[in-house]
Parts: sequence; structure tokens; C-alpha cells
Amino acid sequence: MMSGIMEKERDYTPEDVYLMKGHVELIDGNLLITDSTSPMHNFVTSEIADSLRAYIKSNRGSCKVMQENVALWCNEIADGCSKDFYQPDIMLVCDTSKIDEKGVHGTPDFIAEVTSPATRAFDYGEKKEAYRRMGVREYWIIDLKNMIAVKHLLENNYDPEFYISPTQIDVSIYENLSINLSEYLSKQ
Repeated sequence: MMSGIMEKERDYTPEDVYLMKGHVELIDGNLLITDSTSPMHNFVTSEIADSLRAYIKSNRGSCKVMQENVALWCNEIADGCSKDFYQPDIMLVCDTSKIDEKGVHGTPDFIAEVTSPATRAFDYGEKKEAYRRMGVREYWIIDLKNMIAVKHLLENNYDPEFYISPTQIDVSIYENLSINLSEYLSKQ
């Protein structure tokens, strides 16, 4: 995303944010409005989502991959998230009963966020903590500014694993799945 506006004019609810147009998130009760994504952001999210979908299809899995502007109703999932409503860049949900026309109402198995100037601090801070509290098994931060990937696993209490100019990043919730982001995260 190119830029963002953080606004706290009144107390917003997740339902208020759901009814708004565009990429709008509620982070600890504050509204974050971001505009369009960059081409690089789009390339990276597509690479991750397409790799996950191909793996699921080739293994006849039933998990669903959602990409950008799909609501994650954090307020319904974990204590301490009552003022949070996110639209992660990528979500993977294996229990499809958690999904309806309004979004995802249960804990995703995997989330990836691709940073932008407007969201970087939240991706590393509030969102990471919220995803840990929700029980997201695997959370990736793809940091386009610093050209690194950071992986957090619930089984490791979200201790960060850093990938600097990675060639392959293993998706830990699946056996034998690695995603190649070297085209996007190599320092030229």
C-alpha cells in the first residue's frame, strides 16, 4: 500500500469498518485507511497465494486461500482483539466452516502480510501480537523495504525466524512446500 491514514474520530466497531469501502482496518480501535498497493506488493502476494493454491490442489486439500480485502473478524476470535478488524494480504483457512460471505470468523492457519510504509509498524507490532493471541499457526511478514522475510510460528511462541535474501522459505504447516521469493527479496 502506498500510504495510510490513522484516524480516531470516534469509537469504531468491526461492523462499522466492514461496511466501509476499500482497504480499511481497525487496529486497537483506530481506523487505518490505505490506498492502492504497489506492483511489487501485488507480485509478492500473488506468488505466495498461487504457490499455496497449487500445493493444496496437487494434494487434493480443502483449505482455502484468500488474498487481500477479505475480512478477518478478530473481535470474534480472541480476547484482547475486541477493537480489531483486519484484512490480511493472504489468509489460509483449513476449516471452511469459519468462512462466510462477510469474511473469516475463526482463526486462520496461515497469514502473510507484505509491508508498506503505512502498515510496517502494525505488521511487526499490533498485528503480530493479535495473530499470536488468535492462535494463527504461521505468520509471515514480507518486508519489501528491508528485503527480508520474517516467519513466526505458534509452536515457537512467535519467536522470529529471519530470512535475508532467501531463495526458499518453507511453509511450516505443510510438508514439502517451499515458496521462492528470491526474485522479489534479492538486494540488487
